[in-house]
Amino acid sequence: MRSITLAPPGEVWNVVDDDPAPRSEVLAYAASLLGLPAPQRTPQAGAGAGAADKRVSNGKIKKLLQVALLYPSYREGLRSVLAEEAQSDDRVQ
Repeated sequence: MRSITLAPPGEVWNVVDDDPAPRSEVLAYAASLLGLPAPQRTPQAGAGAGAADKRVSNGKIKKLLQVALLYPSYREGLRSVLAEEAQSDDRVQ
């Protein structure tokens, strides 16, 4: 809502956490939480030299929209998802 009321139409917002990381690092961390081996990275079809992981900043949303992240990094976010899943499983059983 803040971006609608505070920014000019068509403004672009990067919605990312505070810890930009390569996809392979995030997947390896998720696998470790599940007690699984890290997935092996495979080349993407049609991926060339420009297919590297990109890092973007969330400074704009934090500064201009005064956003405070509930989960500052993928680590907290993934742990939260896992904890929520465990609670959900406990409620079902």
